[in-house]
Amino acid sequence: MLGGQEEDYALHCRGQARLDRKRQLVDSAVNSEYTRWVNRAVRLRDLLLVLLKVGTLGFGGGPAMLALLRRELVAKRGWITDDDLSVAVGIGQMLPGPFVPNYVEFISYRLFKIKGAILGVLTFLFPSFVLVFLISFFYCRFGTIPGIQDILRGIGPAVTAILFWSSFDMGRKMVRDYKAVIILIIAFTSLTLKFDAFFTALLCGLLGILIYGKDMPTIKAIYLPLLIQLFGVFVKIGSITFGGGYAAIPLIKSEVVDLRNWLTMKEFVDGVAIAQITPGPVAIIATFVGFKAQGFIGSIVATLGMFLPSFVMLLGLMQIYDKVKNHHLVVNFFKGIRPAIVGFLLSAAVFFSISTFIDWRYVVFGAVAFVVLLRFRIDPVFLIVAGAAFGFILRIL
Repeated sequence: MLGGQEEDYALHCRGQARLDRKRQLVDSAVNSEYTRWVNRAVRLRDLLLVLLKVGTLGFGGGPAMLALLRRELVAKRGWITDDDLSVAVGIGQMLPGPFVPNYVEFISYRLFKIKGAILGVLTFLFPSFVLVFLISFFYCRFGTIPGIQDILRGIGPAVTAILFWSSFDMGRKMVRDYKAVIILIIAFTSLTLKFDAFFTALLCGLLGILIYGKDMPTIKAIYLPLLIQLFGVFVKIGSITFGGGYAAIPLIKSEVVDLRNWLTMKEFVDGVAIAQITPGPVAIIATFVGFKAQGFIGSIVATLGMFLPSFVMLLGLMQIYDKVKNHHLVVNFFKGIRPAIVGFLLSAAVFFSISTFIDWRYVVFGAVAFVVLLRFRIDPVFLIVAGAAFGFILRIL
């Protein structure tokens, strides 16, 4: 009799232990999505190398960098899904500052928490910071940088091909019903007509809820050390700039040209051009302004001030998102965002094709690049290098 009781007790203990283990697993899944985001054994070093690559090849602004991020993180490595990227885009559009660093911060945070977010965005911005710093140095020394725009012009058709390919590939997976087609058309039309990207994303998210659901004035400068002024100016701009990096340009011009006379109008225009022909977000013009104002230290301070506000806001927004991410309104909002992303990319591809296909040679190169991407899934790095070589060859002929 005693032996039977002991056996029953042992079975009870083993059953209780299994139940406790299951509860621990459920609690872990409920309290954090961390395990889901790293289910492919992603290492922080690998993520940083990919972000360094995207930051180095990110010519063409936000849409081109978004296409490269999707190519590297979704299509090539499968570290995240298109749905994950859609959430990153949706949240990134809601925050001030340049969009793509916001996407990078979100993805890196979900994969490796605060450490990943900090290292991820610093790694992503590092190539553009270094390149703009070096060009700024030579610009200030010699007054001009001859030939760069001609050499880099050949990259344009390659970027256009990448955008068209990414639109096609992403659309196949994310636009699967007539509702998504409607949202895609609305997003494409809005951006083609120069409607604000933030409000377009918001509109598409709200449409997703509806159709998928069942139910700052200028302030005069006060006396402060120039570095503190520099930091404060770009923190202010980074905090109130909604609509991406291009929306920051008139604010920066007002602060550094009109109000403080840190740059002349010609120098500011040249700075915008440098930011546009280098990889990374156009808001990296902060590096140029900082260098003109206070040299190397100034370039660091201005760049930090530009990108810090959205990073801090993202950390706060993540705490809210984790609590509401499964609510049907939030789920349907991001259903509306997904086809909108395809519309963003397609609109950018059309815009790039108009501005980069300046004669038949660029059209042919862009078409060949698109076919190569579609047929052979070649790494975009080869197309970027080929585009640079193509532009150089055309310049010397």
